[in-house]
Amino acid sequence: MITHRTPTPVPGAGHLLAASLDVEWTKNYRVSNGNVPFCWSITWLTIPRTPGASPAEFAYHALYVSGPGQTQDLIDAAIADMLDTADLVIGHQLCSDLRISWVRKRGPPRRSGWIQLATS
Repeated sequence: MITHRTPTPVPGAGHLLAASLDVEWTKNYRVSNGNVPFCWSITWLTIPRTPGASPAEFAYHALYVSGPGQTQDLIDAAIADMLDTADLVIGHQLCSDLRISWVRKRGPPRRSGWIQLATS
């Protein structure tokens, strides 16, 4: 796994730490489960709790897999890093990125559950 990171900011008094996630995927729509994450970027920003104050610090982590066998390690490391550290997690397509990552880890959901949800 290739990583590049600046130190995660430690929010001072009156600040919270936000983490913004973006995932880059291989695109293969012809193969079931063909979309595989190969890069996660986490942007960190300390945000003041007082309106009008400026953010104090900015940092980022970029994690890339070197081969397909590292994909799950990448997912686990990035999610754990965010959830263990951030006060607030945001991101472009965040729910989609986390859902697909979860499905890849645990296998596809049961079809009956999706049918039940769709007809409820």
